[in-house]
Amino acid sequence: MNIDLSSFEMFIFDRWGNQIYYTTDITKPWDGTINNVGSSDKIVMDVYVYKIKAKGIDSPFQEYIGRVSLIP
Repeated sequence: MNIDLSSFEMFIFDRWGNQIYYTTDITKPWDGTINNVGSSDKIVMDVYVYKIKAKGIDSPFQEYIGRVSLIP
């Protein structure tokens, strides 16, 4: 899939609102650890909130907010 973005930001927050991951690189997804530093044994089962802000080259600004549950 080819996505032409002029801007991209992804934030991940824990249930208390602490930001635990941030990226502007769409090719660097969150791996479930704090700041993508750690191994699979560092993944904590919980519900996390994501916020994605993106703007396509020829499209309007979009913002997506949702939840993801991690079950290691």
